[in-house]
Amino acid sequence: MPDIIYVLTNEAMPGLVKIGRTSDGVEVRLSSLSSHAGVPLPFECHFAAEVDNGIRVENLLHRLFAPDRLNPRREFFRVEPEPVVLAISIGNFRKITPGVIFADEEEEQALEKVKDRREARGSRLAAIGINPGDLLYFSRNQQVTATVVSDTHVNLNG
Repeated sequence: MPDIIYVLTNEAMPGLVKIGRTSDGVEVRLSSLSSHAGVPLPFECHFAAEVDNGIRVENLLHRLFAPDRLNPRREFFRVEPEPVVLAISIGNFRKITPGVIFADEEEEQALEKVKDRREARGSRLAAIGINPGDLLYFSRNQQVTATVVSDTHVNLNG
């Protein structure tokens, strides 16, 4: 049975991905990781693929993203998931990303609640009439400006 390389995300850990390997199946791994009492929300599978020589692929990914690794004893990296997916797709693989998996209804509700709150927080700029493309001025120094990029981001000096 080929190994599975996965890229997991968790709403409680924004900006982090877990890059790992399993031979038991993604669903089993998600359930195992999400069932720990120390994890406030379930993990979600952003991408999973069957690969040959999963140990080698996992080690290569960990080395490739080593500058972004939080702890050398853990598989968490401060990267967006897409560069990891791109790195996996360079080799031979078969995509097997499962659909949404929840341990139970309470887990699903907790995750949706967090996503709803994040979306509500993210729309604050538009709610007060500030839109993408607008120029913002620093109140103490009108020479300092920022351009609104999206409803949640501004560009200040690049």
